[in-house]
Amino acid sequence: MFNDLRESQEEDILIIQKVLQSFDGSLMNLAKVINRIVDFDESSNEGRFVVKAGVDNHLDGLKRTYAGLDDFLVSSDFFFLPFSLFFVR
Repeated sequence: MFNDLRESQEEDILIIQKVLQSFDGSLMNLAKVINRIVDFDESSNEGRFVVKAGVDNHLDGLKRTYAGLDDFLVSSDFFFLPFSLFFVR
């Protein structure tokens, strides 16, 4: 039983080694770039693609603005503004 398990694990390791050998440097570089940009944990939590903070300053500013919209709308008199202000003539 243990010999079968050990042989199976050795076969799995050989398969993994063959797969890793088939990757060339360009694919590994692409994976590194993607890993520097994509926040996989937050993307999973949000159910959407999320870029890591610090990748782009402008995007970071937009994210801060978006994150603060709920508080702004709840704490302001936004809902009491005249409806006509929302239409451009």
